[in-house]
Amino acid sequence: MKKQERIKGSEIKVRKILVPVDFSKYSVTTMNFAISFARLTGASIVALHVFEKPVIPDAIWMSKQVIEIYRNYHREAEKKAKEELKKFIQAFDTTGIDFRTKVVSGIPYIEIIKTARKYRVDMIILGSKGLTVFQKVLIGSTADRVVRKADCSVIVVKG
Repeated sequence: MKKQERIKGSEIKVRKILVPVDFSKYSVTTMNFAISFARLTGASIVALHVFEKPVIPDAIWMSKQVIEIYRNYHREAEKKAKEELKKFIQAFDTTGIDFRTKVVSGIPYIEIIKTARKYRVDMIILGSKGLTVFQKVLIGSTADRVVRKADCSVIVVKG
């Protein structure tokens, strides 16, 4: 078979790409790659930021005031994350790309997988590194877990 020949039905259709970002320098490289890829394929992009949900002790013994403090903290953290994501995305030329943003709280790899399923993305593009080297030692790489658990194709961008 010649290199130019294609096997019928072998084309990969990429219509929607999920790009998790943590605002690190690696996220900049990853987003640049994803935008270039989206332009080549005509795909849309969903940029996702996952912020850590505060650990809330068993609420049975907590006063209403303490519970409200946790709720306020979560609301403020979400508001700040949305502002940071908006600012982060403004640094890129997304002209001509259907571009959405999403902020959620939780464990990054779990939320990435859940969001990929919810939005029915065809591909996840994420960085091989993030902000926290210490977390990687303790709980393993987010990228590694996403590669193993995702239902769609995953591209891991080296920083």
